[in-house]
Amino acid sequence: MTKKVATRTVAGLFTLAGLMAFYRWYQGFVVDPDLGTVDSAGWIAAIEMTPSGSKAVLIKPDGTKVDNPGYRDGVNDKDVAWSPDGNRLFFSSDREKGVFQIARWNPSKGNVEVRSVGSRSKARLNFSPPGYVSTPTTGLIVAGGFVLEFDPRGGTTRQVLPPTTGVVATGEEGGSQGQFDAYYRNLGQSFREAKYGKDRKGVFAVIRRDLGEALIYQPLELIEDAKGNVSLPRPQGIVAADSIEFDVNSDGLLAYTVRGFRFFDPANAPEAQKRNGELVPPYRNALFTLDVNAQSVTPMPVFVSPDDEIAAGQVVFNPTGGTLLFQSGRVNKLSQFEVAGMLSVVVDGEGLKSAQQLTRGLVSDFSWSPDGNRIVFVMSKDGQRGLYTIKPDGAALEPLGSLKGDFDDPKFSPAKPK
Repeated sequence: MTKKVATRTVAGLFTLAGLMAFYRWYQGFVVDPDLGTVDSAGWIAAIEMTPSGSKAVLIKPDGTKVDNPGYRDGVNDKDVAWSPDGNRLFFSSDREKGVFQIARWNPSKGNVEVRSVGSRSKARLNFSPPGYVSTPTTGLIVAGGFVLEFDPRGGTTRQVLPPTTGVVATGEEGGSQGQFDAYYRNLGQSFREAKYGKDRKGVFAVIRRDLGEALIYQPLELIEDAKGNVSLPRPQGIVAADSIEFDVNSDGLLAYTVRGFRFFDPANAPEAQKRNGELVPPYRNALFTLDVNAQSVTPMPVFVSPDDEIAAGQVVFNPTGGTLLFQSGRVNKLSQFEVAGMLSVVVDGEGLKSAQQLTRGLVSDFSWSPDGNRIVFVMSKDGQRGLYTIKPDGAALEPLGSLKGDFDDPKFSPAKPK
């Protein structure tokens, strides 16, 4: 008898657990009944320029181009971003009331829904770095100069940078929210882009300043002192420059380009950089890697240039390892970056291991396939910004299908073949 009761109890517990799981699923379904999956392995998303605007499109492995539903002349789409599982495509669009909101395209249903709300434009959606095992449903966006965490299921946002009132800063006695505000006022005015670091324990971001911009890192893990007081580490300024591009891989390794080095605070610049009463920058342009999780947090140079004859632009990590793509070029007398080609370098926390020129010409917007075996990018040729693919060793450079027109921002789906 006792054994039967025990068996029934266990069965009841399993039933209850199943009902609770269904209840949680149903709660999510009521908030956002977004169902359906799609095998998007090998698909590429991009922005196609139209006579009056720009639209998000999908390109299948056979070269078929699919326009997003509901697009109309005059609408501007930008900043495509795949969900980490490859089932949805997100992009920023001004299709509703002229304000850029985050839209979600469900290819399995063939519909596009605007998932964010409010009067502030929203852009630059980023999920976790490629290669993560987990598939988080939230990502970082920039809105009104702030960095927000965006949940497309409910369309909700939460401010991440600058940290909100209620969390104090560590680093000095009597840490307070006021000190946090002061830290960020000294760093800059508004954010341009942000990406999570390893395991979402911190955020890397570019913030605009009066002159140029700065790259910072904000740890997100709270610290508790011996008295039980909880605080947040203050932001770390990494570099300031006229222009900065960066990427983060799944191990948390940061790569960043510096064009036109600037001192964070010229009044407190190191004495070693002063010559006859004038500040002398340590370099002009550079590409570095940095591991903020290492015991010795020291930038490792891939290259450093004393003048504008050598410079770097966009930088993108291979999702499967330490290979890095970047634009090579120079800065002209008008302070404009002139792209000369695409370079591939192998890097780690100790810097450069090897380098290879992949292409020459005006190239941009690189994206790796999830297995790291193909690269899609934009190349200006014959007056058009076409889509091309190439292998990591520089072989098999070819146009993407028979597509004609001008494109931007191609992105491989993160889905892998089944």
